[in-house]
Amino acid sequence: MSKKHTHYIGIDEAGRGPLAGPVAVGAVNIPNDFDWELIPGVTDSKKLSSEKRAEIFARAKELRHARELDYAVALVGATVIDNRGISHAIRLAMGRCISRLDIHPMSVTIRLDGSLS
Repeated sequence: MSKKHTHYIGIDEAGRGPLAGPVAVGAVNIPNDFDWELIPGVTDSKKLSSEKRAEIFARAKELRHARELDYAVALVGATVIDNRGISHAIRLAMGRCISRLDIHPMSVTIRLDGSLS
């Protein structure tokens, strides 16, 4: 008998395109019944102003403190990218994020950004 998932983990990356610098990966862990009205305006970050992104991040920090969601960010530097490749660096950062999330034994569905699948 399969259990239904209790949480979603969404993962995205930034920094794949630049010629230098780190790659960043972010992951968020939310319950499957998360009330999106708690954090209005979430959409593609490239479509948001820097002010709106800062507002959403501030709200996410409040929700994390209230244990409504959890998130983690990991950076992997240019040296690893140069030595092992961008795909390895992204996988490494994803693993770091997952290990930092407060995940108790539960059934989780992981959603990757399209560029990561």
